[in-house]
Amino acid sequence: MQIPVVSDWLDRWAERRQKSTLKNPARWLVETLGGEPTYTGRSVTEETAMKSTAVLACVRILAESVAMLPLMVYRRQERGKERARGHPLYEVLHDRPNPQLSSFQWRETMMMHLLLWGNAYCEIEYRGDGQIRALWPLLPHETEVHRDDDNPRELWYYTYLPDGQFTVFPSRKVLHIAGLAYNGRTGLSPIGYARESIGLDLATEEFGARFFGQGANMGVVAKHPGQLSDNAYKRLKKDLEEKHTGLGKAHRLMLLEEGMDIDKVGIPPENAQFLETRQFQKRDIARVFRVPLYLLADVEKGASYSSIEQQSLDFLKYSVQPWLTRMEQSLTNQLLSDEARRRYFVEFLIDSLLRADIQTRYQAYSTGINYGFLTINEVRSMENLNPSDAPEADTHFIQQNMQRIDMAGMPDMRKQIIANAQGRAPAVGERRGGRERLERVRRREREVRERAARLVRWEREAILDKAKDYLERSRTSFLAWLERFYEDEFKGEIKSEMRPAFRRLAEDMRDDLGDELDIDKALSESDEEFLEEYLEAYSARYADSSQGQLAHVLGQAAESDKEEYELLEERLDEWEERRPNKEARNETRQLGNAIARAIMVGAGVQYLRWSAAGGDTCPFCQELDGTIVGIDQPFVGDGDRLQAEDEDHDMEVYRPSFHPPIHQFCQCQIEPHMG
Repeated sequence: MQIPVVSDWLDRWAERRQKSTLKNPARWLVETLGGEPTYTGRSVTEETAMKSTAVLACVRILAESVAMLPLMVYRRQERGKERARGHPLYEVLHDRPNPQLSSFQWRETMMMHLLLWGNAYCEIEYRGDGQIRALWPLLPHETEVHRDDDNPRELWYYTYLPDGQFTVFPSRKVLHIAGLAYNGRTGLSPIGYARESIGLDLATEEFGARFFGQGANMGVVAKHPGQLSDNAYKRLKKDLEEKHTGLGKAHRLMLLEEGMDIDKVGIPPENAQFLETRQFQKRDIARVFRVPLYLLADVEKGASYSSIEQQSLDFLKYSVQPWLTRMEQSLTNQLLSDEARRRYFVEFLIDSLLRADIQTRYQAYSTGINYGFLTINEVRSMENLNPSDAPEADTHFIQQNMQRIDMAGMPDMRKQIIANAQGRAPAVGERRGGRERLERVRRREREVRERAARLVRWEREAILDKAKDYLERSRTSFLAWLERFYEDEFKGEIKSEMRPAFRRLAEDMRDDLGDELDIDKALSESDEEFLEEYLEAYSARYADSSQGQLAHVLGQAAESDKEEYELLEERLDEWEERRPNKEARNETRQLGNAIARAIMVGAGVQYLRWSAAGGDTCPFCQELDGTIVGIDQPFVGDGDRLQAEDEDHDMEVYRPSFHPPIHQFCQCQIEPHMG
């Protein structure tokens, strides 16, 4: 579009603004004169409507309810989603839309504009690389939307300035969230369409204020039997107004002279249904905004806790959720490019509005854990608690009461363990691959150890480089940075560093089992998928463990005579010395058995056998040696206690184990059971 065309637009727009008559006044003129009058005589605009306590309460309730919900940018994943903290838009929406407003204030302002004017506008400020730097709110009553006459797909936004000048923005420079609209482009003003109801509410408020503030209890007439002189009339009028007019003088003793009398006039408020009118108007306005009356401190007789609880859910579902969806889709469509929308989207986190009482929450958490869609650390996060360092805290558990019908006759796992304690169960079938696989696993330890050492060194240097600066501000600042570091940077480094070693170990397992099961020795597509899922889980487990340990170390600072930085350095030094060897021994055995089991599942193996193949296995592993289970069943379950000869204690199991290891540095293997 060329500049002359824009100039023509400006001329036509200015001309439209000037063409106003008394019958059809222009919008700017209406607002200048105080708003369109209602039948009550009160003029109502979006700004004057806020003088109604019902409108003010409804706007605050909805605006603050939306503003309190965190606004996230998510990255789409093959299985679910994750927070995209590294995306430039994440900081703008979640933390600070511009240097002058917090995210809460910005969302509150946007909602207020939507609720009053039906539209919310923001100027979009871009960085040099094309990413969004900031969002600056524009006043909706000073902004107009116009379609390009030459290009109907293009919109232009005109902002009217106080000095009479215009600022013109193309659509790519403006975020526009529209409410209910006839044309789908410009939202309708709820205040404009509810003008008469709000005007009546303002009029009843004014009536009540005048009644109590200016009346001597009620309108009265002072009667004198004769005719007063001008001076006597003025003196009497002045005396009555000074001593008996106003709320604070309503009950003073009144002295009358010369046979005077007082008569009350006017209609009492209860007869004019003053209170009922005010109550009805409050409900009428609440109906416009779809706000439950109990949130306006108007609890009806007979209202119970359960009914209010249901109203709260209805408020979230029918009042708040439509606004959230409207804003989410507008932000996603207007702030992300076509290519970016395939990978990212914007969404509110509504957990805080769904938060129930403690008993209901704990029952829900128990159900989530028992049915395998929540972990202990996920529950701790919902309760704003630090993560647990226990490995089981990041594991999904499931109940074992149900099984496949074709496995109904399989020996019960606990019976098998008891049989092992009384006399080792026979190992049916050939035992060819267990020791060979263990040797291959041991040979891969060195490579995993070297890669883990590089990871720990990089992790240590990155954390110590930032720790002092952030800890000088506050511990909270450092923990927030630490969360971003592990989520946005270090998880990717873990997967990149460990993928080659883990893949070679998987190839070893496939090669070994290829001979034993007579299957292709090349990794299958399902093996590749399993390996990527394992890498994802391992990186999350490693990062969460590191983050949890460091948070725990900082939590101990108050009880120590050492500085926070010194405690962090000690823990990181300890990692550099011990962690590579620990990761190498544990993960090679964990992955070796996990990928072996996945390969066996793909090969159609139905039963697995526990093999204590290593010479230095512990007594508890020796007791499990030879145990046979279905491939979908665990060898040991949550809460099981293992016993062994010559041991003065039992081993309690805290999570189902479908394959070794069951403890640190466990040497055991699984084998296909062909009997």
